[in-house]
Amino acid sequence: HKSFHMANFRTHLNIAVISLGVAAIAVYPYVGITAALCFWLAGINGGLLPDIDADNSTSLNIIFNIVSGSIILSIIYASKLSSVDTVFLSIVVYLFLKYVLRKLFEKFTCHRGTCHSILFLLWSALLLTNTVCFLSADVLNNTEVVAWLSGIGLFLGGLIHLTLDEIYSVDISNMRIKRSFGSAFKLYSKNRVILTMTMSASCVFLWLISPKVPLMLLKFIS
Repeated sequence: HKSFHMANFRTHLNIAVISLGVAAIAVYPYVGITAALCFWLAGINGGLLPDIDADNSTSLNIIFNIVSGSIILSIIYASKLSSVDTVFLSIVVYLFLKYVLRKLFEKFTCHRGTCHSILFLLWSALLLTNTVCFLSADVLNNTEVVAWLSGIGLFLGGLIHLTLDEIYSVDISNMRIKRSFGSAFKLYSKNRVILTMTMSASCVFLWLISPKVPLMLLKFIS
């Protein structure tokens, strides 16, 4: 029944894997395997990210496990700490995500609310860009490229998710638009003014402290 109102989890996952995979293959010759892989993995997470506010506990479990696993793998890959400290940090991060961040999301979010907005995707992408840059600053030679491609991948994956939800809001066979149309793809949440203003200010801050956009990417985009 829910699949008639929105694209289901499998659809979001499959489309994100395929579409971002093709894009990653396309950029690979220009940015290298590490950046292309980070772009793809971030894009897959982005394809699932808006449903982090889902009411369905199964979907929420899967999404949080994927996001948590990606963050922990990034810590293991980029951390300069000892093996023991890295394991300890990974456990702490997992417990924080599962028992603190998840509980906050469950309490303060509603499905197709703020998380189904361009503003949330932009905030998430900038946050990821800065996080990747910080974690891999002394590990990778092309840190800025990897960081920005990770953020761009997450944003594009999120856009695909929102677009799919809107497509599923149109009943082609009965030639009608369902009540859910317009609730998935929006610039921001009009009903959460304070949250929207806070997130907007946070985006400005994250942009100001973000790494310089590599000339290679600017040429590639243009």
